[in-house]
Amino acid sequence: MIIKPILPIYILVVLLALSIILTALCIINKKHRKIKNFIRIGIFALIVITLFRPMVPFESKKQEAHSNVVLFFVIDDTGSMAVEDEDGGIAREEAMRQDIKDIINSFNAPRVAFFTQDAVTYRMMPPTADVTTALKLAENLRAKATNSSEGTNLGKLFTEAANYMDTYLEADKDAEFIVFLMSDGENAINGTTNYEIKDGSFQNATYGAVIGYGSKEGGQVPNILSTHDEKGIIIYYRNANEPYIRDRDGKYVISSIDEDFLKSTAQSYNFTYAKSGNTKTVIDEAKKKTGNKLIFEEAKDSTTAFELYWIFMMLVIVLLLIEFARDFNSMLAEREAKK
Repeated sequence: MIIKPILPIYILVVLLALSIILTALCIINKKHRKIKNFIRIGIFALIVITLFRPMVPFESKKQEAHSNVVLFFVIDDTGSMAVEDEDGGIAREEAMRQDIKDIINSFNAPRVAFFTQDAVTYRMMPPTADVTTALKLAENLRAKATNSSEGTNLGKLFTEAANYMDTYLEADKDAEFIVFLMSDGENAINGTTNYEIKDGSFQNATYGAVIGYGSKEGGQVPNILSTHDEKGIIIYYRNANEPYIRDRDGKYVISSIDEDFLKSTAQSYNFTYAKSGNTKTVIDEAKKKTGNKLIFEEAKDSTTAFELYWIFMMLVIVLLLIEFARDFNSMLAEREAKK
């Protein structure tokens, strides 16, 4: 049993001790050894116990299932991914978010992991069977402040992501990593290439695909800035005065997909290449490659508790009814005596 006191616990302890002392005094003193006194003390004690708010916790066990498949999204989310040159004039990152959701929803109870590069390169989410959280994270993926981006160093992104995957597989040898490298393949901020792709970095992946974003014509790179709100939370926003990034000569920076690089990267990893919006092929190929074994786990939920205070309140009501009945009988007896 656990308690969640409504009043400070020391006050309730004092009140409960007082009820015990009063009970002892009534027992010792014959003059006060009356049923009505014990009933009133009982009512007082039960109200005090109710204020302790006692409850009995219990664990509910449920069986959860997830597959051994890990959908590993390695995401380029630097400033150029905010360029609006996808079909329909939508941003590359919007097309990427939709592809991620389509891929996740196409698999049966997968684990999902995100490794991304925006302002820095980092593991955004380790493999989790909580698909709902993964979908929410995917929905909220946004390019960070453009000027603070480290540039699209895909070599660094891919290498660190591959190292993380290998480390994870050492601990869970049954996991099957399906890798999706998602990028426009182009460094739109710094204007220089810094790729150091190492062949075989994803050699332990069960299947992999490179998905490209953007158009050959390209588009202007949005100027995204950052600030902090009153709670210290970072907020990203479009610069209204200067909505697009300019180079040193004052010209707008144009970012376009580097499809040749993306295709060569896919070839070096023995991955499949697909353009954004055409993920059905890679999804079907990935499913053919995986064993997709379901893993059953028992999850314990100890947050549920059975409240007991209402039982004591019912006893209080019963005692009050007894007390009222006694007073009512006494009143009737007095009237009969007067007659």
